[in-house]
Amino acid sequence: MPRRFSDVPDHLREPHEIEVRGFWNVYVVAIGVVILLGLLTGSVWIAWRLLSARLGL
Repeated sequence: MPRRFSDVPDHLREPHEIEVRGFWNVYVVAIGVVILLGLLTGSVWIAWRLLSARLGL
């Protein structure tokens, strides 16, 4: 129910009805960090496998 039709204070509202400021910004940054971390570790793993195959480790 939209807030204008409800007299329930914020601390008594259902969690899905409370908007968290900045949530989407943090979410997008977290997804970006995870993607970059995956690319970095994947690149290191590929380089390690190529190096170990070449040197016979």
